[in-house]
Amino acid sequence: MNDPDQDTYQASRLTLGLFLAGTLLFWTSLYVYVPKLSPYAETLSGSKAWAGIVVGSYGLTQLILRIPIGFWADRIGRGKSFILAGLVLSGLSALLMGAAPNVEILTVGGNWSDDVHTPVFKKYFVPWLSEVVRFLYSKGKLSQVHMDGEMKRLMPMFLESGVDIAEAWSPLPMTSVTTAELKKAWGDKVTIWGGVPSMLFEPQYSDQEFDDYVLNLFKEVSPGQCFIVGMGDNLPFDASIERVGRLVGLIEKYGHVPLGG
Repeated sequence: MNDPDQDTYQASRLTLGLFLAGTLLFWTSLYVYVPKLSPYAETLSGSKAWAGIVVGSYGLTQLILRIPIGFWADRIGRGKSFILAGLVLSGLSALLMGAAPNVEILTVGGNWSDDVHTPVFKKYFVPWLSEVVRFLYSKGKLSQVHMDGEMKRLMPMFLESGVDIAEAWSPLPMTSVTTAELKKAWGDKVTIWGGVPSMLFEPQYSDQEFDDYVLNLFKEVSPGQCFIVGMGDNLPFDASIERVGRLVGLIEKYGHVPLGG
């Protein structure tokens, strides 16, 4: 016979796991697009003031609604309903942004890494991503993911998903895959954005080592189609900001497509 206490324990663990997964996905959806919202709003409006209003509405809405809704939820005792309503509104906002006529590329999901076991990723993530990509295509839009993790086991599944752009690509020595290996696996079927490890901007690497890496990167992606040179992933706190300008100079001098032509 089943132990009722054990069944209750297992059900509680499942509920907690689903709640944690939902919370993670919810906050990921916000912080994937919030950093990009300000510059994009400015390109649409041509006005820093309008961009500020769009981005400021994020904090203003929280300021106005968070405390009253919290009291309301506690008073009527239906916290789950509010959580579900928030998730629905978040999904609706994503659909509205996807249907907007001036939006060309949308980020779907983020922080790819094969820490997510490949059978789980293949069974659950790939079908979902494929469905999202088809929806965006139907609206004349492209898709991208923030891909700054280990990719060795996920490389073939990326092609199955149909996503157009892999942004924040972080190669060896940050991960175990070189840009040459990734480019060989994907060819021109995916636009790769990144390729310069963020650690190279730190002081332990010399300018010569930085230059050599970037120039070798150009050879790895030659002739250069479907590749955008960028940093994978974020500029470290102790990085040399001058190296950003140095990278621009190398691109301007050696990075014209076709590379090596």
